[in-house]
Amino acid sequence: MLLDLNLSKERSKASYSPGAEERNAIKFILEHFTISNVIRESTYEEFNGLSLIERQRKDQRTFNVYQDTPTGDNSWKSNAVRPIERNRIISIAAHLAGTLISPKVFAQNDNDEEDKEAADVMRDLMEWRGDQADYSKTFLYSVIGALVNPAIIVHTEYANVNRKIKEIKDNGSWTEKEVTDEIFSGFQDTLVPVDELYIANIYQQEIQKQEFLIWRRILDYGTAEAKYGAKENFEYIKPGVQNLLAGDYMYEQEDKDLDNRLVEEIIFYHRGKDLQLTLVNGVLLCKPDQPNPRKDKMYPFAKTGYEIVDEGQFFYYKSLANKLANDGEVVNTLYRMIIDGTFLQLMPPTAIFGDEEVNSNIIMPGVITSFGKDTKMEKIDVGSNLGAGLNVLQKVENSISESSQDIMQSGMSSTKSGTTA
Repeated sequence: MLLDLNLSKERSKASYSPGAEERNAIKFILEHFTISNVIRESTYEEFNGLSLIERQRKDQRTFNVYQDTPTGDNSWKSNAVRPIERNRIISIAAHLAGTLISPKVFAQNDNDEEDKEAADVMRDLMEWRGDQADYSKTFLYSVIGALVNPAIIVHTEYANVNRKIKEIKDNGSWTEKEVTDEIFSGFQDTLVPVDELYIANIYQQEIQKQEFLIWRRILDYGTAEAKYGAKENFEYIKPGVQNLLAGDYMYEQEDKDLDNRLVEEIIFYHRGKDLQLTLVNGVLLCKPDQPNPRKDKMYPFAKTGYEIVDEGQFFYYKSLANKLANDGEVVNTLYRMIIDGTFLQLMPPTAIFGDEEVNSNIIMPGVITSFGKDTKMEKIDVGSNLGAGLNVLQKVENSISESSQDIMQSGMSSTKSGTTA
């Protein structure tokens, strides 16, 4: 990575030698990258004293039912985790996907009369576009992402990518020809993890009002070649090797975060200067003043989340996983205590009185052990009340249901019994 570099100590002069304008563009990107990285690494009260990455990791662990491994004297205790937050998130995602995934289209003519034919045409166009971009999967994953992460961000574009293929002739020989790459061409919707998008101002909620955006992600070399292989400077890109700008010169250095098949892609957007610049492993693959290709000059990103955390200024949101985490911890603690209490009641600890040295190996079916005449064994009464724990567990689970789904969403009527629909 160009920032926080995990690089080898050896560096050599790069074969890539950009001109003055290209060097200034690269410096401009890195200056803004530094600003964004500070925002990304800082802690915020809105994240309960965590950074963006820490908040994202904690929420994803909640969704993935992360389980700690008990150690030491507590290794006998249960570390069971109930997937209550995950089940709730999947349930809501399925409900939303089933009801909202296919938007209805209505049309009117100039006389404000319903135009069914125009609506049918628009519906067909939307379905065609959705099929090209794999809309159904994108929608479902977006809903799950919004419920789990501090935000869900979708990048959309129309791409036209070519690739070379070998066309086999009747005699068994073949010739190369260039065709459209159907996988990377057409409408492309991509889910962008929050840790891949660097922003200019964390207290500006509207993504289109951000001064600049930086999308950084890791690609395998083959994917990068399919996207940028026709670009003039792509020949200077080597997997696992960064091109670093030092003064007026470029140096090559191995990046330990990238293996010998990966590259780092950085796309820099600047709203005020109308820029969209692309760096791959430090090599600029466009003109230094390349404009945003969109006619409306908007960023090709859309963002949303589960719940706002303030009056609508903070860029990120409070995920459902975050919202349920406190009650989830109580549920898991009670659940483990109930399991541990059941173990203790079924196999209570035993006290030994006398001079005999007795270990737990004698508590086994069919084992015969001889004791001295003064040796006694007595069970220790742990006095656990499992019923109280089960009652509290039920109340906390009810609290989780109330926090994540209202009465109407769950399919129940809030009116009094006997009232008709």
